[in-house]
Order: sequence, then structure tokens, then C-alpha cells
Amino acid sequence: FWHVAAASWILRNNRPGNMSTNLLWRAQQQLRKNALVLPACLLLLASILVLREHMFSDRKDLRTFLTLVLATMVPLAYMDVSISARTDPIGLLVNFGGKVLMMHSAFLALRFRLFWYSDVFYLNCLNVAGFIASIVALLVGFRSQFNITYFRDTITLLVLAVAAATVTEVLTWGLHLAKRYQREISLEILGTASEYAEILAFVPAVWIIFRADKKDSSPVNLTPLERRLAATAFFGFLVGFYFFEDVVAAFVSGWEDTMASIAHILHFLLLGDVSTFLVFLAYNPEKAQSTFLQSFSDYCFSESLV
Repeated sequence: FWHVAAASWILRNNRPGNMSTNLLWRAQQQLRKNALVLPACLLLLASILVLREHMFSDRKDLRTFLTLVLATMVPLAYMDVSISARTDPIGLLVNFGGKVLMMHSAFLALRFRLFWYSDVFYLNCLNVAGFIASIVALLVGFRSQFNITYFRDTITLLVLAVAAATVTEVLTWGLHLAKRYQREISLEILGTASEYAEILAFVPAVWIIFRADKKDSSPVNLTPLERRLAATAFFGFLVGFYFFEDVVAAFVSGWEDTMASIAHILHFLLLGDVSTFLVFLAYNPEKAQSTFLQSFSDYCFSESLV
């Protein structure tokens, strides 16, 4: 699976003399004061895409998709600018990583409704593979967290997503006086619930990071192996799944739907940045001090370039 391949690459390249690893460590050390700039720019670009489509396009499906991407980018941007300032980012990851993976497992399972449609074979394969990979990542990196208390807020979010989706689709059906078969209404509820759950997928991480005080939060007691397993499982699943979900999809639809492709790439940049920072921090906490976007932002706006 993807996270196993990622772990193997990191273990092979996590040697002090490895040139590619040393370059990545140096990039991680550039943080000073402009952590918000580039994540905010990515959000701004995504917002412009949404605004443009609402003003100049009559494609409802594209407007809905771009709005969904923007909504999922907001918690990612908060994670990107906030987590490196916390006392123990990997400890926070252990607290929220399993919840985030469980949210992904849930919305991917809800996407199984697409099996009713014969023209989305690639999406069905991706959803099944992603669901299996998320479960494996949970077992590898967060097995110690498996209890009902840990997943209580995740279950609450999923119940709210399904309830909101049910209300949305029932009201839509009633307002439009649509005559549909019960099976079709159920599929639409499942589809809307999967979108709502996807939007909320990183909310547990935002909440835990928000509650963690920058100076006084106590570190989580974990062995180095537990930290590496958690970070590698989290990194491997998210980067692997969203590589196919975002990057491959961007290239496939690039010539036909430029706006959607740009949105995919913006989303992947944010997600890859924060997950890569976490896995580098787990393997070399002395050198990994900031995310790549933070480092690049600091380099672009450093005093030496003014």
C-alpha cells in the first residue's frame, strides 16, 4: 500500500549523507515570520476560482466542486500555518490522526453508492483502494487509540453530516416536487453525506490544534517508533490517496476543465505540505522546524531579498 511504500522511501533516504534528504532538511530550516503568506495565497486563488465560476459560468456541477474544494482547504490552511508552532506536533498528530483517517474511511465508504453507475470505474477503484488503505493506515499508525472515547467526536461529526444530508435532500425533493424512486433518493442522500463528511474530514485536527496552547501544552509520551509509525501512516495515506484524487485527476481533466485542475493542484499543495512536515519531523525533529510553504514563504519575503 501507499503508506508502506512511503515508509520504505523514507527509511532508505533517512541517512545523514543522503543528498536529497539533506536538501529537504535545509528547506525545512528557513522558517522565521511569514508562515501565513503562501497558504493564504492558495486560499485566495481557490476563492477566486469559486467567485469566477459563480459570476461567469452556468455549470452548476463545477461551481459545486470548486466550493467543495475551497471548503476542504480552509482547515488544511489552518493546520499548515499552526501546527509547526505547537510544542509537540507529533503528539498532536497522534491525537487527531486516527480521527482524520476515520473520517476519510467514512466518506469513502459513502462513495460506494457510485457502484450503481457504470461510467465511473476509475472513481470506484480509487474509492475502494482508498478505503482499504485508510483502514490499514489506522491499524499501522493509530492502533493504540482504538476506543469509543477517542472516536466520539468523529462519530458525532458523521451523524451530523448524514442528518444534514438527509434534511438537504428531502427539502430539495419537496421544493422541486420531484417524483423519484426511493432508491434514487437514498443514493442522493449518501452522495451529499459523503460530500459533507469530506468537508469535515480535517475538523478534528483543527479542533485539537486550536485547543493546544503554543507554550504550555504537555508533550504526549510516545516512543520514537510510535511517532514514526503514526507520521508515516498519516503521510503515506494522505499523499498517496490525494495524489490520485488530485494530481492524476488534474492531468486527466486538464485540457477539458482547467479550473477544476487548478483547484486539484492547490488542494494537493496544502495537504502535501503539512503531511510532509509531520513525517520529516518524526524522523528528524532537530532539523524539521517548519513546513515547506512556510520555508518558501520566509525565503521569498526575507530581509535579504528586500
